[in-house]
Amino acid sequence: MTDREFRAAIKSGLSGGYFLYGDEEYVKSRLVSLAVKSVVGDDDFSAVNLTECDENGYTDSFLADAVSQMPMMSDRCAAVCRVRFSELKEDRKEIVYNSLARLADNPSVVLFLVIPAGYFDEGALKKGKPSADYKELSKYLTPVSLPFQTPAVLKSWCERRLASDGLKIAPDALSRLVEIAGPEMTTVSNETEKIACYALAKGAGEIDAKMVDEVSSEFGEPDAFALSNAVVSGNRDAALTALKECRDKKQKASAVSSRMTSEFMNMLSVLLCMNEGMMKGDISKRLGIHEFRVGKYMESVRDTDPASVRAVIERCVEADGMLKSSGGGYDVLERFVCTIPSKRSSRGYGR
Repeated sequence: MTDREFRAAIKSGLSGGYFLYGDEEYVKSRLVSLAVKSVVGDDDFSAVNLTECDENGYTDSFLADAVSQMPMMSDRCAAVCRVRFSELKEDRKEIVYNSLARLADNPSVVLFLVIPAGYFDEGALKKGKPSADYKELSKYLTPVSLPFQTPAVLKSWCERRLASDGLKIAPDALSRLVEIAGPEMTTVSNETEKIACYALAKGAGEIDAKMVDEVSSEFGEPDAFALSNAVVSGNRDAALTALKECRDKKQKASAVSSRMTSEFMNMLSVLLCMNEGMMKGDISKRLGIHEFRVGKYMESVRDTDPASVRAVIERCVEADGMLKSSGGGYDVLERFVCTIPSKRSSRGYGR
C-alpha cells in the first residue's frame, strides 16, 4: 500500500493488521494517528480501547497481549506497536510471527506495527525480490510503504500550507525551499512554518527566493549518510565527528555499520550510472532512489572512482563481520575510520 491507498482504506474502514515502514516519519506518524482515530474514535473513552508501546518499551509479550485484547463499550479496539524490527534476533522475530498468526482469530482488534526509518529492509520489491522479513510479515499484515515524498508532492504541500495563511510563494522560491528543507517532511513542515511566520511578521503577501535564503536552514543530513560521505571523501575528522554523533544518540554500532554499508552501495551504484553518462532523473528511475538523494550521492562521488568506493565497501564489510563475530562496538568503527586515507587516491583506498 502507498500512503494514498492507506488513507483510502482508513476512510472505507480498517480491519486486521498493517505494518508501516519507510523513511518518511512525519507521514507515518500522521497516518497512524488518523488510523487509530478511525478505529477507536476521539473522545475521553477512546484511550481505554487503545494499547500502545514505543520502540524503547517493546517487549516480546506485548504483541501476544495486544492481539488478545477485547474492546470495552465498543465493537473494536486498536493496538500500536513500534519496534526496531531489524534489531530483533531471529528467535524474537519468530515470537512476533507466532503472535501475529493469532490476529485473524480476533477480528475486534486492528493492529498497527510501526517500524522506524532504517530498521526494516523490504528487499528489492521492484525486481520481485522481497526480503525474508517482508514476506513473513506480509503473511499476517498489510504492508504500507512510506518513502520520502517526491519534490512535486512537497511543493504542493508547501503551497497549500502557505495558502492557509494567505501567503503566496514564487515558483523559484518554492523550489529553493524544498531543495533546502527536503526530503524529510518534518523538516519541510518546520521550515514552512518558520518562513510563514517571518513573512506574516513583515507584512509580506508573497515569499521570494531571497526570503527563503534569509530564513531557511540547510537540512540536517542523516547520520549514516554524513558518516559515509566523510569516509568516501577521505575526511577523517568529519567521519569521527559523525561517528560520535551516532554514539551520543545511542545508536547500535551494528546498525550504524549496516546503514553505512547500504549508503556505500548506493554511492557506488550512482557512480556507475554517472560513468555511463546518465543524468540525475534517469539514475533515480533506474535505481529507485529519491531524486533528491541521488543528487547528494552525485555530489559525494563526483571526484572519485568505482575502485575507491569498492575498496571502502570491502573494509566496511570486514568491520561489520568483526562487530558480529567479536561483539565489538564503536571501537571497531573508529579503527575503520582511522585507517581510511586522508585524501582520495586514484589507486583506491588503501590499495
